[in-house]
Amino acid sequence: MRIVTLFIITLFITGCSANRVKQPVETFTNPVLPSGADPYSFYKDGYYYYTHTAQNRLMLWKAKSIAELKMQSGR
Repeated sequence: MRIVTLFIITLFITGCSANRVKQPVETFTNPVLPSGADPYSFYKDGYYYYTHTAQNRLMLWKAKSIAELKMQSGR
């Protein structure tokens, strides 16, 4: 009886792991610049604004979508 129970448990465990479907991995690349002190972003009136300090100046970007910040930042 123990052998039958062990066999059924083994079939159950291997059957459960074999039926798993791998989901495609979705990734998101952060469009915000990788460097710069004091990063800050916000959304107002249909635009995203991103700012950070760079040495002796304040950098500011404005875009309709977060993804467009990447194109405007020169990366």
